[in-house]
Amino acid sequence: MNRSDDDKLIDKLIGEAVMTLLESEGPVNSRALTDELRRMAAQEQNLMRRESILRATREVKQSIDAYRHQTARDAAGQQNGPRSVFDHHSAGSGSRKH
Repeated sequence: MNRSDDDKLIDKLIGEAVMTLLESEGPVNSRALTDELRRMAAQEQNLMRRESILRATREVKQSIDAYRHQTARDAAGQQNGPRSVFDHHSAGSGSRKH
């Protein structure tokens, strides 16, 4: 699977996890999302898909960590303005935003 296909699969898996959260009418937050991705990975029989779910989980966690780091910097007065959890450019090695 090339990187573009892998990115698309990760996006799809995150979308599936979010849809599950929405359909359950429970909380939709970072912890619920990572918990749902972990649940999906634990139940997945296909090894390649399970590995992709685990990569999706890592990407979500990295985005959350980058957002929290940036928020802490913002609170310290280094930068002003609201930021989205998916609006960072310093985390990770690529241009992915989650």
